[in-house]
Amino acid sequence: MQAVATERGGEAASARSAARFVGRAECKVDAKGRVSVPADFRRALGEGEPLYAFASLTDPVIECGGADLVGLLLSVVSNLDVYDEDRWAMEEAITEETQRLAFDDNGRIVLPPSLREHAVIEGQASFAGRGQRFVLAAPSFLADRRSLARAAAARHRDTLKARTLPSVVEGRRG
Repeated sequence: MQAVATERGGEAASARSAARFVGRAECKVDAKGRVSVPADFRRALGEGEPLYAFASLTDPVIECGGADLVGLLLSVVSNLDVYDEDRWAMEEAITEETQRLAFDDNGRIVLPPSLREHAVIEGQASFAGRGQRFVLAAPSFLADRRSLARAAAARHRDTLKARTLPSVVEGRRG
């Protein structure tokens, strides 16, 4: 019985960690590239912690998170063979291009021009939680993604409903 309680406690901790960055916010980007990071996201990072940012390899977004962001990104390519040229290239891109961004006294960061250009951010930026990380993007891009997500959910409605039945959820806890 004790092992089950510990295991469930681990699941709860894992779920809390996965839900570290949730929600959406839109903020103004000034002429110098400064943008206010939502207070909930700053709290999730931790007091005095810097923000790490990386131009996504797959989408016109900026991947953001705490000190564990680089490890999270590298874990994505860790399944490739250690001598695979693509793995090396992606590891190099991740480790060389991730930038540490400091907060000012007002909770703002300065987005470097290269990151703003990658994400096509002009005037407004949207923050969107992604669990262990969050993304920063043009509001129109995230609006399009939200539409795609809702359409996918509609296509899989019955499966999603079935997976949330109490008996199914309890069965997963085992």
